[in-house]
Order: sequence, then structure tokens, then C-alpha cells
Amino acid sequence: MLNKPCKIINQDNGTIKIYGNGHARELLYFFELPEKYQKIALEDYDYMDDIEEEGIFFVYKNQLYSLDDFQNIHNKIYNPNPPAWMLGYDGYNNDSFFSGLLIKFPDNDDWDNENGIIVYTFIAG
Repeated sequence: MLNKPCKIINQDNGTIKIYGNGHARELLYFFELPEKYQKIALEDYDYMDDIEEEGIFFVYKNQLYSLDDFQNIHNKIYNPNPPAWMLGYDGYNNDSFFSGLLIKFPDNDDWDNENGIIVYTFIAG
């Protein structure tokens, strides 16, 4: 069950609700993951040639995600016309036609993996 949305965006074709608390989640390399999530990563991300060197992960709602799962919102080649409501975020990953996750790197000049990323859930309806 999701809590009260932190942002509601009304559009002509419906409403988008964004849920999240704004707290950063630490990004982890494969070797930093708990053993439970290492096993999941080896199964789910077997396409990575060298998962121990390439993989950067985070856990959100007990689900493992890789940054590779997310599309860059600001990439003009692969995402030339992102919806205006997405422009305040850095990446997205749809889990259905109407919902998914948004990620945002903290606005911080000293950003690194330990500063993490902020993850939100969005639902359109």
C-alpha cells in the first residue's frame, strides 16, 4: 500500500501521482550487496560481462535494481521528447504501461555512490 503521494500532476489526459519520501538510497557495487541480493543479481543480470566491475545496484522496497534498468530522461538521442512532468528527474523504469520508478541524483556537487539516489514510484491514472 502506498502512502499519500508527495506530488500530484494533473494533465488533460489524466493524473500522475508520484510517491516517495525524498531519502537517498545508497548505490552498491556487487561485492557490497548482501549475499541474498548477490544471488539475485547473478540470475537477473547474467548479461553483464563482469558484474563485479560493471554492476551498480540499489534496493527499493526489497527489490534489487541496477542503474542499467533505467532510461536517462535527458538523453536527446534515445529519449528526445520526455513528458514535461519527468524533467525534474534523471531516469525512469516502467513496470507497466501506467506505472514505474523514477530516480533522481541528489543536487550535490560532492555526489558519489554513498550519497546515493532518490527513488520514487509513479502511477498514471
